[in-house]
Amino acid sequence: MSKPITRTYGSASWKSLEDRWIAAKAKMVAAQAELKATEEAMQKEIHRRGDTPEVVDTRIDIDGVKLDVQFRLNAGRVTIDSPRLRAEQPELAEEYSKIGSPFFTFKPTIKIAAAVAEVA
Repeated sequence: MSKPITRTYGSASWKSLEDRWIAAKAKMVAAQAELKATEEAMQKEIHRRGDTPEVVDTRIDIDGVKLDVQFRLNAGRVTIDSPRLRAEQPELAEEYSKIGSPFFTFKPTIKIAAAVAEVA
């Protein structure tokens, strides 16, 4: 059985910041999920009808919040099938490959359900 992780930062202010971050992150993840689901439902409705809205650009006011909505058909993205290129033309793939500079990231990650239960 694994040992529980203990905090080594030591201060009450850090614990407070950590708790605020966990709560804010949980709200943000829930809002993003709702936003994505709603946008997908809107796209499905447009495809189901087989048309686009009559007004291409429109401004909506919802409880004092101004929202600009654009419906636009975008061209498909052009990509290179790199696994196929590496398989069929490895020299060419090597010649045109480049490696970026190393960089650091800061990405705190939590399991939302457990964090919300801990905060509540």
